[in-house]
Amino acid sequence: MRIVITLLFALVFTRSYAQEALRYQGFVGTYPVELLIENNDEEYGLVSGTYRYMKKTTYIEIQGEVGPPVVYLEEYVNGDTTGYWYLEMNGDSLTGKWVGNGLVYDVVLEYTTGDRSLLSRKTEHDYNKEVNGDLTGEYEVNEYFINDMWVTEENLHPELGYNGGVLTIEELDEGRIEFMVEAVCGPTYHIAYAEGIAEKSGSEYVYRNGECLITFTFNNKRVKVSAASSMDCEFGARAYLDHEFIKVSNSITETGEY
Repeated sequence: MRIVITLLFALVFTRSYAQEALRYQGFVGTYPVELLIENNDEEYGLVSGTYRYMKKTTYIEIQGEVGPPVVYLEEYVNGDTTGYWYLEMNGDSLTGKWVGNGLVYDVVLEYTTGDRSLLSRKTEHDYNKEVNGDLTGEYEVNEYFINDMWVTEENLHPELGYNGGVLTIEELDEGRIEFMVEAVCGPTYHIAYAEGIAEKSGSEYVYRNGECLITFTFNNKRVKVSAASSMDCEFGARAYLDHEFIKVSNSITETGEY
């Protein structure tokens, strides 16, 4: 399964208007450039700004998504996409690839000035500070990376990859919980999915369905979810459940597919 990153071209930014643009300088291949991140929707990780080649005065529009520690950007000239940026954050540096017009260039950029929070995204750890300690609620784990698994001579593009997932828990009576868990695993994005009712056994909750055994261990608004066997639980070929999910909401909302 491929993750499709949908960019919102009409962005509503709620906080960045008062921030100093985040500025980087460096190289795309051998070409010196200056990159500015000017807007950030921190809840969804959407960013926008401009960049220019140092020998030119014209700025090119960029829009994309940040999923720390990676950044994906698209650039536009007269409404047409002219290039794609796949970057990783390394301290004060952004490094990665620029892809466009059948070409690939190395990118090395160094922080110069500006508000570093413009390359931030609200994470499950941030939401966790706002929730209570009850078991009922929604839990998440999220990991972003540059996925180059499908890069070939014909397809030069990596992508902003995603691993992780969502877990919903509803605490029932008599030491039981009702759950639904879905996790995306590995660069192939195979899915581990399960739902049902787990019963308390000692300090854990245990779900059994035939040979499928899944345990839930709660600790301080987090829960470790482990499946004894992926095959017995009928997960995807390379999928597994061995995740620590972090509580992000006191209520259960309808979640979409990854």
